[in-house]
Amino acid sequence: MVTQSDTELWANVMKLILPGQLLRGILMASALYPFYEILCNWKYSKRFFTVTSIYVIFGFWASAVAAPGTIDGLIYMRPEISGYAHFMVQPEIVGQGILLGLWFAWWIRPKQHK
Repeated sequence: MVTQSDTELWANVMKLILPGQLLRGILMASALYPFYEILCNWKYSKRFFTVTSIYVIFGFWASAVAAPGTIDGLIYMRPEISGYAHFMVQPEIVGQGILLGLWFAWWIRPKQHK
């Protein structure tokens, strides 16, 4: 992976991070859009739990990528990547999922008609 120690490559990462995250958001929104009306009719807690679960489970733990903290990472990564490394990424991923779920559940709340 690219780290800050390689300044030239790191500059490229910094240039691409925002467009990459915007693309990621568009892809996630397009996948959830068919369920918009259904989600709007659910209670806040159900919307929150569903979106958080989708993000954490499908987007990370069960994703088909050999990264620390994923199931494939546990299977395919070299033994030098310890269980500790797999565990240490969990707070960030779960935290991202919770924040996304909180925001998304609030954002798609049913609109009040006056």
